[in-house]
Amino acid sequence: MKKRHFIPFFTITLTTFLLLVFLNSAYAKRSLPQPGATEEYFSENKNYRIEIKYLGEQPDKIVEVTLYEKDIKKWQKFYPVHPGLINVSDNGSRIVFANWGWYDEGGFKSLTICDGQGNVLKELMFSEIQESKRGYKDSLLWLHDAAISGNGDYYAMGTYGKEKAGIYLLDIKKATLLWQQACGYERLEDIKVFGNGSVLVATSDYPSGKLLFSILNNLGQGLWEKSCSWRISHTVADYLKIAGDSFGVLNTLDNDFITFQVKDRNIYPRNEFLIYKGGVGAIKCGMSIESLYFLYPYSIIKLLDLHAGEFSPFIGICFDGNRPSLLAELGWSNEKGWILNRIWVYDHRFKTETGIAVNSTLGDVKKANVISWITSNENRDVIGYIQELQIVFLIESSHVPEEFYKSHEVSLVPEDAKILAIGTPGGKIFSGPRCTSYFFPKLP
Repeated sequence: MKKRHFIPFFTITLTTFLLLVFLNSAYAKRSLPQPGATEEYFSENKNYRIEIKYLGEQPDKIVEVTLYEKDIKKWQKFYPVHPGLINVSDNGSRIVFANWGWYDEGGFKSLTICDGQGNVLKELMFSEIQESKRGYKDSLLWLHDAAISGNGDYYAMGTYGKEKAGIYLLDIKKATLLWQQACGYERLEDIKVFGNGSVLVATSDYPSGKLLFSILNNLGQGLWEKSCSWRISHTVADYLKIAGDSFGVLNTLDNDFITFQVKDRNIYPRNEFLIYKGGVGAIKCGMSIESLYFLYPYSIIKLLDLHAGEFSPFIGICFDGNRPSLLAELGWSNEKGWILNRIWVYDHRFKTETGIAVNSTLGDVKKANVISWITSNENRDVIGYIQELQIVFLIESSHVPEEFYKSHEVSLVPEDAKILAIGTPGGKIFSGPRCTSYFFPKLP
């Protein structure tokens, strides 16, 4: 009989108490900073730093604000506000202060919008933009976080909600609210806004232990959502990386970041159409199937048996209808489960850095890269290899002379022969043409 392990009631009670304290810490009463206290705020790219010094309850000089660019002091000014959140754009063109209205309870009343020289462009009261469900204007917002786009055009704010976080997007130049939406889980953990007005939101649900990432475009429309299990000891920064208009979300199974870019009001995998060593677009050899479903919707991912052996499971990525643009051979890893081994490309949109793609000619390949060898397999497929890129490519063989299959002389293959497919061997470096087991799976 197995022993049963009982958790002492005291341990459960203490754990519950600590969790409740943690969850409610954001709502604890605050005290105004003492005169002389200082705080620092940075732009996302760390090029700009704002230093705030609290001066006390002087009518026109509550805070002293100093802006630094690369540690060079640009200006210093005084403002009659109590800022609680401060954001400066990556280009230094806009600075936004979110100002306390009810400090001890965490309520914000307004935004002070300044240009890069610290001149006030607009004082925007939340009573002007916040319409309550009770039919009148609310004068306060309980902000948890805010962000400004790198170009200074957009400003996003987020609040906790009873079921979902509240997200607000403003046009900074016009100082107007573009939209207000409920989004994700109830607790807002982080918020970012890109130069095109798309908003990235991280929200959490502590009872389920889930962290949810959501993207909304500049019209407030949901574009994308991904969830992962969140350890309470980790921060959002452990799961999220931001670089310009790209962002990466951690897949804990692969312990790697899946990177996306935001453009044209949509989300795309980063380097979506690039062929490189060990990968194609956002797909890498050795990647888990779970990561693949992070990248693409279920509807375009197909499980196929191409009958290349007794059972030959492949994954097809179908960007256009049912014809796969990519095929990936499935393998097994004791750590990750099903993984992607070799990857084959059949879509001309995918290119190497040197411009080689499906429908390029052999002459194009010779101009762009050094061909290590060209060989043929038992099916008389003509296959070439580029060591520098570690890719193989299938060559049109209709005009290849019979002599080639005996000598494998590269010069015998016509330079106008087209490339029909490109493959990444997934770490299996091809040292020479003697092995004839190279193959390209036939599209279904």
